[in-house]
Amino acid sequence: MSINPHLFPKQPYDVLRDLQPVSQFSRSVSTLFAHRDLGITSLAQLEARLRDGARLAYASTGNATIGHMVGEIWKRRAGVDVTHVPYQGTAPAVRDFVGGQVPLLFETPAAVLEHVRTGVAVPLALTSAQRLPQLPDVPTFVEAGHRDMVFDTWQGAFTRRGVPAPVLAALHREIARALRHPDVVRSHEEQANVVVANTPDAFERFVADETARWGRVVAETGVRIS
Repeated sequence: MSINPHLFPKQPYDVLRDLQPVSQFSRSVSTLFAHRDLGITSLAQLEARLRDGARLAYASTGNATIGHMVGEIWKRRAGVDVTHVPYQGTAPAVRDFVGGQVPLLFETPAAVLEHVRTGVAVPLALTSAQRLPQLPDVPTFVEAGHRDMVFDTWQGAFTRRGVPAPVLAALHREIARALRHPDVVRSHEEQANVVVANTPDAFERFVADETARWGRVVAETGVRIS
């Protein structure tokens, strides 16, 4: 929603003009994971090894995904060179990372928590503003010295612009009620996600801010789909 407008300028719709935000479901963060075979336990160790000439690669779930964007931003902030390896989705990226085919991975915690528990995946840094309760010992990129490396991944519901106000209110009310159900909250927490359930106005402001922000990231990194 916020990245594609800058990558596909000829989309047949305009997110901000044609779509009505209803409510943000949840937010999560990207996390930089290292395979245990690297023997690296901190972001500082990784960056030092890269500056010493190590040639490493990081996997993402595809070109121009948030994992890719965050990886490119980190490279520029840290002044290191890492090869990006795009996959077609989470499953193949995680599979090859766990199998040792690619030593680094940018992904949400939910996709990798099982492998963190087994010790195969070593989380090095989070793109959140604060640490996660599920990974209390993992620092943020901000703590590691990259003060502007705060990027959320998020999900939400949209409808078409112009839906009558009572309909929009009813949609929001039912979605928010479902998201606040204890079972839904617990499920999100188990996957290191945070339920948001904000109002249509708050979500609309958030989407506008995110769209502008990711536009700046696309311009800075030069990321393209192909």
